[in-house]
Amino acid sequence: MHHDKEDIYLLLEHGDHLKVVIEKIPDKKAITLPLKSGTYNLNGYTIKNKTLTFKGLGEVNIIGSINIEGSEVIFENIQFEYVDAEESKVVFNKCKGKKVIGKASQININESEIHGNEGCGIKVEENSILKIKDSNVYENGKAGQGYAQIWVGNSKAEISNSNVYNSKGGDGISGKASQININESEIHGNKANGINVKENSILTIKDSNVYENGTEGENYPQIWVENSEAEISNSLIYDSIGGTGIYGKASQITINSSEIHGNENSGISLYKNSILTIKDSKVYENKSVGISGKASQITINSSEIHGNEGNGIVVAENSTLTIKDSKVYENGTEEKSYSQIWVEDSKAEISNSLIYDSKDGSGICVVIGSEVELINVKTWGNNYGLTYTCTDTLSIKNCEFKDGKTRLW
Repeated sequence: MHHDKEDIYLLLEHGDHLKVVIEKIPDKKAITLPLKSGTYNLNGYTIKNKTLTFKGLGEVNIIGSINIEGSEVIFENIQFEYVDAEESKVVFNKCKGKKVIGKASQININESEIHGNEGCGIKVEENSILKIKDSNVYENGKAGQGYAQIWVGNSKAEISNSNVYNSKGGDGISGKASQININESEIHGNKANGINVKENSILTIKDSNVYENGTEGENYPQIWVENSEAEISNSLIYDSIGGTGIYGKASQITINSSEIHGNENSGISLYKNSILTIKDSKVYENKSVGISGKASQITINSSEIHGNEGNGIVVAENSTLTIKDSKVYENGTEEKSYSQIWVEDSKAEISNSLIYDSKDGSGICVVIGSEVELINVKTWGNNYGLTYTCTDTLSIKNCEFKDGKTRLW
């Protein structure tokens, strides 16, 4: 026997158990359950084939593990522990919870907090769609264990105007074979990587800050991109705790109008046929190399690479380097001689650019096995503007070396 809305509300008024009330709701009939302040136990309960809104009218705490199958459920102003959704649409508005899991589901989290879970705070997989807006995800995971605060597997995630911070042991956001868009958000203070994407993922970061991720003494890059694509624009990646700013392995990375600085290792490191295109950006004051590439392709346009404590730019192992309309300056340290641009066993074309004021090294160093073309390049304030080991693979057109050039061994 089905009950109408008035009967359902009457049952709530008389304090019936919430499980009993839900059971009496007709399948797929849209019902709002207004819950007065108090604690409601749904531990182990499965909401199946329902269209429900749980609306907290005060301090409402739903305890236990809730399963949702084939349903549309909205939680509004609710405190909860654990929601596991499958083939469902679940929305959290102004809620506080510990853990959300979605399988083949759509999960929307708005103006909410997910924190204090000993595993992942949010986990979506199996072609789920996750949308997080105006929310905080923090202090999830466990010390010494690699639980990401947000895990995305074979799914899509959109995170906007939100904070993901202070993981207990793992990444802030981790994705495999997924599409992850981050807009106007802050990813910081996570014990491993701030963001980690692998297995043909697509990562987009816009108008966001990624900072102070990692653990002292360990090289956790703030952004790890492996066999994937990443596009970063109008964003800051800075002040890592021990590691590189951006790490790319067999990946394609595009950076526009962004800054990478103050990281404890390199600013950007690329390996295994990665492709980096960086434009209108700055890579500066990192504790090691500004940008390094091995067996990779690097294109730098209208950018500045300066004040890094190692080389400004290093390419090796059959890499390709193109620099246009850029400035490379004040790299290295006074204690150790670093070239601002080092080209080894690679090809490079540098045009319409300025290389100046090395701390204690050459401006451009070209070593055996490299082919380099310099066009409209000016150098000054370096030990030598250009040092090289051979002339037959070195082309110089309309350049000015105020600090001179010299052939090495």
